[in-house]
Amino acid sequence: MSKCLVVWCNNAISTLTNMGIISGYSDGTFRPGDPITRAELTKIAAGFFADKRVTAHYDGRFSDVSGSEWFISVLEKGIEEGIIQGYQDGTFAPNQYITRAQACTIINRTLGRQPEADRLLPDSQMLTWPDSDPSAWYYAQMQEATNSHDCLLSTSDAADEEDRRHHSGRRSTQNEKHFCRPHLTV
Repeated sequence: MSKCLVVWCNNAISTLTNMGIISGYSDGTFRPGDPITRAELTKIAAGFFADKRVTAHYDGRFSDVSGSEWFISVLEKGIEEGIIQGYQDGTFAPNQYITRAQACTIINRTLGRQPEADRLLPDSQMLTWPDSDPSAWYYAQMQEATNSHDCLLSTSDAADEEDRRHHSGRRSTQNEKHFCRPHLTV
């Protein structure tokens, strides 16, 4: 592994390790240059919500998950929090490498960023990707993840109700809401 790879991700790895969200592999390695599976990203995302004292009970919803896998409690927590979904065929594909589009979708959900076509920046201002088709399922998710937002934490109940419904932070208390408006960062 290149020294450059270790340097750029060290702070993120250390932070998430100290938070108890990641721990690396049982052989003592972290493998920052390896691809990540759907189950592994589920563990990371659900770690922001998981109460380690609570044991989830798997309901058997995915045909390729038996319920005895190492990731089962975080999968259930991810489902409960609305950040994880399976495929239309009833599978989860836990050992499949995750695509960038799938990762952005899970990260957006974890951060409470809810993309909707009518809330995206105008095309003339939005950073776009030439290989991201506007009709693809992931287009709004990629645009939400790509384009920056100005966020305001408000504890006022006087905030506009539509903005509150639309931009509430997933981890906020009932009286604390995050209001985000997209903007272009150059």
